[in-house]
Amino acid sequence: PVGRAVPCGRRPLRVLVGFSASTRRTLTNVRIDVWSDILCPFCHLGRRHLELALEQFEHRDEVGVVWHSFQLDRTAEPVDDVPAIDRVAARYGIPREQMVAQHEQMARDAASVGLDFQWERLRGGNSYDAHRLIHLARALGVEEPVTERVMRAWYSEGEAIGDPDTLVRLGVEGGLNEDAVRALLAGDDHGIDVRTDLALASQIGITSVPTFVLDQKYGVTGAQPVEVLLSSIRQVWDLRKLARRVLARVTAKDNIKFDGMSRVSHVTDATDWRVEYPFVVLTPDSEAAMASLVQGCIELGLTIIPRGG
Repeated sequence: PVGRAVPCGRRPLRVLVGFSASTRRTLTNVRIDVWSDILCPFCHLGRRHLELALEQFEHRDEVGVVWHSFQLDRTAEPVDDVPAIDRVAARYGIPREQMVAQHEQMARDAASVGLDFQWERLRGGNSYDAHRLIHLARALGVEEPVTERVMRAWYSEGEAIGDPDTLVRLGVEGGLNEDAVRALLAGDDHGIDVRTDLALASQIGITSVPTFVLDQKYGVTGAQPVEVLLSSIRQVWDLRKLARRVLARVTAKDNIKFDGMSRVSHVTDATDWRVEYPFVVLTPDSEAAMASLVQGCIELGLTIIPRGG
C-alpha cells in the first residue's frame, strides 16, 4: 500500500501512516533477504559482493541480512561425480568449450574479490541436507561459521556436500556438536525451514539465484557488481531517511499525538508474499490537523489508513 492515500469520509479517531514493507521493529533498519544455493558458483560470488558492499556502507550496523535456502535441482542424487562442466553443459545444451570459458572467467572474477574458485574440482549432488545443516546452525547461533565452512568446502576444496559423513565433518569444523549433526541427518529436522524458503521463493517468482530482496520490495538478481548492490542499499536507506523526516514533521505538531507502532498484514497481488508493514499510529485532534496530515502524506507518497476507536 505504500505510495497510495486512502480517502476517508469522516475524521477517524486514529490513523496509521505506513513507510515500507519490513518486519523490522524500527524505521531505521533495512532488511535484505537473499535466496541462494550452495551448489551455485554465482551465489558464492554474490555473497562476497554483498559483504564488500556492506563494508563500504556507512550504516552497516543498521542493515539486517537474512539468508534463504534455494535448490537449483531438488531431484539430484545426494552425490554426483559427473564433472560439473559436463553436467551443466548437457543440462542447458551449451557447448563444453563455452562452459569452460565461462568458469575460467568466474574464477578470475572470484580471485579479484579474494575467493578461490576451483571449478575443475566441483562435485555435484543435492544441497537439501546442507541447507538443513545451516538452519540448525542458525538455531544454535553459529550460522556464519558453518555456512562459510560448507560453502568453502564445495567451492574451493572439491567436497561432496550431499555426503552425510562429509557434512558431519564440516558441521563440526564449523562449530556444531557431532551428535547434533548426526541426529539432524538421521531425520528431517529443519526440513520445514528449507521447504518454507523454497515455497516463498516460488510464491514471489524467484527462479534464479542469487536474488536479493531489499526491504521486501526491491529485487536485485544475479551476482551483481559491488557498486550495484551498494547503490541499491543506499537508495533504500534514503527512503527510510525520508520516512523518518516525515515522522518527525508530523509528530512535532502539538495537535497530532504519536501513539506508537502498529502492524498491518497485506498481500499486494498474486505474486507477492504476505508481509507486515510497520505503521506509525497518529491521533489528530481536529479536522485541520487531519487535513494537514493527509496532505503531507500524499505529497510524500506515504500511505494513510483511517482507523476507528
